[in-house]
Amino acid sequence: MTAHDTYLQLAAVAIDFPLAPADRGRLEQHLAGCPACVRGASALRGDALAVAGLPAVTLPERRGAEILAEVLHPGAVSHPLRLLVLAALLGLMLLGSLAVGAQLIRHPEEDISVVVPPVATQTAPPGQTPGPDTSAGPVPMVGWQPVPDQETVRGMQFLDVTWTGSRFVAAGGGLDGNDAVVDSRDGLAWHRQPAIPGEQHGDVAAGSTGVVMIGTIDGRPSSWYSPDGLTWTASPNAFKATAQGTDTILVTDVVATPSGWLAVGREDPACNVNCGLEPVRSIVWTSPDGLSWQVVPDQEALLGGGMNAVSAYDGGYVAAGVSSRHAALWTSTDGRAWSRVPDAPAFHPRPGAGAMTDTAANGVASNDGVVVVAGADTNDGYGVRAWWSTDGVTWTSVTGGAFEDGWGTSIAAVSTGFLITGGVDASTCHAGMWESADGRTWRCAATDAVLDGFGPYVAASSATIDLVVGLTTVGYDENSGIGNPGAAWWRAAAAPAPAASASPPPAPAPSSVPTAAPTAGASGELVAVLDVRCGPGAPDLGSDRVRASRDGVRIRVTGEPGWYLGIEHESGRESVPLDAANPEIVLRLAPGDVRIDCGDPTLPDLPPASALRIEDPDGWYHPSAISDGVGSCVSGSASYGPDARGKTTDPVGQARALLRGLKAGDVVERAGYATDKGRVRVVRADKVIGSLEFEADGHGGWLLMGSSLCGNLSTG
Repeated sequence: MTAHDTYLQLAAVAIDFPLAPADRGRLEQHLAGCPACVRGASALRGDALAVAGLPAVTLPERRGAEILAEVLHPGAVSHPLRLLVLAALLGLMLLGSLAVGAQLIRHPEEDISVVVPPVATQTAPPGQTPGPDTSAGPVPMVGWQPVPDQETVRGMQFLDVTWTGSRFVAAGGGLDGNDAVVDSRDGLAWHRQPAIPGEQHGDVAAGSTGVVMIGTIDGRPSSWYSPDGLTWTASPNAFKATAQGTDTILVTDVVATPSGWLAVGREDPACNVNCGLEPVRSIVWTSPDGLSWQVVPDQEALLGGGMNAVSAYDGGYVAAGVSSRHAALWTSTDGRAWSRVPDAPAFHPRPGAGAMTDTAANGVASNDGVVVVAGADTNDGYGVRAWWSTDGVTWTSVTGGAFEDGWGTSIAAVSTGFLITGGVDASTCHAGMWESADGRTWRCAATDAVLDGFGPYVAASSATIDLVVGLTTVGYDENSGIGNPGAAWWRAAAAPAPAASASPPPAPAPSSVPTAAPTAGASGELVAVLDVRCGPGAPDLGSDRVRASRDGVRIRVTGEPGWYLGIEHESGRESVPLDAANPEIVLRLAPGDVRIDCGDPTLPDLPPASALRIEDPDGWYHPSAISDGVGSCVSGSASYGPDARGKTTDPVGQARALLRGLKAGDVVERAGYATDKGRVRVVRADKVIGSLEFEADGHGGWLLMGSSLCGNLSTG
């Protein structure tokens, strides 16, 4: 059972029975941040009103038995009328087990009015200071702003959003009672598209060939394809799968693949309120065009659990979901043959959680060689959960104060790394958003009180902005008869600075390394950007300590165009030409002690150097130097012709496929900084036992140029 199941059960019970104050408060807070549950609760209330308004009809005994038999033995997805008949016969409101983002049956004419008061502000207990986790690494980007006020956004309860490469495309429910698709080139000005047939438009994914959207038509899971996110072709009843008895087939997520599309879902048993039933199995479909879908054959790894989300990563695909009240993960290299990640305590409720606590994995995203799964502990206490991996096999659970209050319903790769969206239970994070640069350390990304009332649901990122969409309590009128207004917030994307390319200076290098001269006026402060002022003598450094960033060491140089900045480090010397008087450059230098010089390369001797220490307290740099005590090693190199073409697979993925002798627990991951795409390392028991260097072939592929492999590793 997922977190959403619990709240929809409470919403169903509240139709006919008063809730305890604590349960009522939990429900109201969750609905404030979950548009999917707002729509589900509205559908339940609409069905209840419809049933209550039905005239009293006495059926012949035989006809009543025939109807009941038909309801209890439907096809893959029940028709909406069957829900009403069953409710009328049994006096209960049928509530199917839901997954995050699942495409569920609802009435096209439903009234989506749900009372959602503002989230209550809670005070931290005595002795406990509310606020973000200050141990979570670099200071996050700030500056979230609401998009300009406009009817298209206010009238839309967003369920999903994606960036296509040229525009944002979002799907959800309109407050006018009709589902809607909206688009925006810049994320700020939005346009509502003409109505598209279907009852519910939900998950949206973009790929190299276009955009695919998942929803329902006539109560059956269906898909739509668009080459540009503007014009759509529908495929009704596209997801064929055979359900057992009264079970329901749900399609929960979709992702682009190199050859088309991949969708995941689950088969859930029919359920009345609070069944506590587990998913029967996971289901996977593939499609070459987003319209015709083929179900992947059943296999042992897919039994006994339900997939809620899927993402592509360097090694293939990772799916996240639930099984036996705890998080469950699956991996596949091709989308057809799947393996279940072995269960471990990390996927269960955190120590100290109540006995009734459930743990669900609700979203998954990949960025910079790391894949992260987001979820939540629910029912008996709350807490955002996250797990990260570099290979899809070995997973580490994230803990920390930043996750104490809230739940994670979705995760996206954004300009700063990863962003989890969901909801909060306390004032420590004004809106449910948490971010991380590497998936390992997290902090609240919504510490500004201006975000109060915003219920973030999903996020996406373009080259220029990070965007989060959802709904809001601001401007909500509980007497209006309609649901909460939609909302969207944005911030400028953290675009990496261009990396400088090193080239040898035209002047001859001296026969010996000059002795570092003290830097005039250098402070001992650890700075994020190092100011270097070139002159006739040793360069003047703003500090003798600089902090490494995600992309490398940031240096702002004051000099003359045509001069060179020189860096002497443990492995040799690099020189960077200055193409402007005040350029800001990024150098991929390993942490440690270096010497900096700069000046006119036409002079016979280099100027004196200034000492600098590069520090990396945030762990951005992954060293690739082979560790001591790893046994014998073998090094090799390769050369290629000028027209050689490499594989388009990411270097980390290529390395995993090439390497022989890997052991359980070995980690194959990106080496260097985030922009060092061609460097890969192998780590075993916290020691580097392998290093591989790839080079771009100029045509989108990567060529293996050299390697150093120890611990019986080989590329045989």
